[in-house]
Parts: sequence; C-alpha cells; structure tokens
Amino acid sequence: MISVGSPHYSILRLELPPTDPVETQEAIRWNIEALLPFPIDRALMDHRVVPAEAGDPPTKLTTRLVVAVDRDAVSFHLDVLDRMGLKAQRAQVGPVALLEAYRNVYPVTPKQTIALIDIGHLGTGMTLVTGGRLRLHRVAPVGGSHLISAFAREQQLDEPEALRKFSTFQSATPLSRPLQTLAARVERFFQYFEDLNPTEQVAGIYLCGAAATVPGLPEQLSETFRETVQLFDPIARSGQTTAPADPRVLGAPTSALAVCWGLVV
Repeated sequence: MISVGSPHYSILRLELPPTDPVETQEAIRWNIEALLPFPIDRALMDHRVVPAEAGDPPTKLTTRLVVAVDRDAVSFHLDVLDRMGLKAQRAQVGPVALLEAYRNVYPVTPKQTIALIDIGHLGTGMTLVTGGRLRLHRVAPVGGSHLISAFAREQQLDEPEALRKFSTFQSATPLSRPLQTLAARVERFFQYFEDLNPTEQVAGIYLCGAAATVPGLPEQLSETFRETVQLFDPIARSGQTTAPADPRVLGAPTSALAVCWGLVV
C-alpha cells in the first residue's frame, strides 16, 4: 500500500442535493475545483455518502466525503516502487491510512472523538475521528522542515549543521515559536469542530510523524491543550518500533522516498 501525503490530496465535505450519479460527479467537480492545491484535470477522485447522525435535523441534502488525489503524485510513487521491484496493491491518502492504522492498534470507542496529529515534512495533518469514522481533516503549514529551520536560527547554525545536531538536543525550547504557531492552528481546528458540534469535544490527542519523537514535544503540546498527548506508533502491531527522530528524515522531503513500512499495519 502507498500513502500519499500533503499537499497532494484534499479531503472535503460537501452538502449536495440528491441527483443521478453523472450529475453528482459533475457537481462534485464544480464544487471542489477552486479548493484543490492542484489542477482539477489531474485529480483522481472518490466519494462516499456520510450517514446522518441520530438527532440531526431533517434535510433534503446529502453529505458526501470527497477525496481527491494528484494523479502525478500517485504516478511518481508507483514509479519509485517499480524501480525497487515492488508493486502497490492499493493507494490511500495519508489521513485515511493513518485512521486504518489507528483502528488496528486501539479499540474504537463509540461517540468518542479523538485527534490524530501527524507532523510531516511541510505540514501537519489534523484529523478528527469519532467512533472510528473520519469527521474532519485539515493541514497546518508547519512541519518538520520548519522545526529544523527554527532550531538552526536559535542555535545560530547553518542548515546542514542543524540537521546533524537536531536529534541530540534534549529540549523543545528552541522550537517554541513554531510550536506555538502549530498549537494555535490545532486549537482553532478543535474550536471549529466544537462550534459545528456544540455537544461534542475532543477527548484525546495522538501524535505521530517524524517529528513526534522530538524530546519534550508531547509534553509541551500537553501543556498547551491541557490534554494528555500520546505518541501513536502506526506500526505497533507489526513487531517493529518507531525510532527517535532522524534529522535526515525530518529535514528531507520524505514524500520523495518509498518507505516500505510507512503507515502500513
């Protein structure tokens, strides 16, 4: 399985009137064209009807969860795997692959909403899940590359030297500014969800990604959100473990690499 990361995908919720399949497909394309980070002509799309929740007011509109992926990004990943002599059986966008991994590692609690925070190279994926179902997803433009740059400025190092020393420091203090920016983005994301769903709250936060193992990071985020932030190892049931952050992974565009484990469980 390959997992396509940001900014090569979009996950959107649309409210559409019931129509035949052809008209529905055209309506989806028309609604999402201006929202995609890549041309609509390169979009591979799929969509599913989101069932109404108990207690939702009656409506004539149908809620659809739409996933669009950049065809060029998928082709690139497949080409890399092909050169390694590997064949992909399926492809998923990062948040959906992460959700599948979460459901394989943790028991699903009905009606409980948890946050999966995935700190990637160029951005941080924020996914809210209720009862094992994806409810909301956004990407914050703060990732591992920004943490490396902040560390270099704070320590007055050039980028190559910062990369070499990054994994050895023992405190998140040099990263206070980008972490504050990230925390503010996550907080606004949570608030948006709770504004849409006044009777619901985020009950737990799970942190993953290459930067998740930076010393002191989970504790700093726990203090910000007044919630316990747990490290989530997507491959926990594989018998493997997540190693401490490697600066070569944190500071490089890892979407350009074929990582055999990735988010596979």
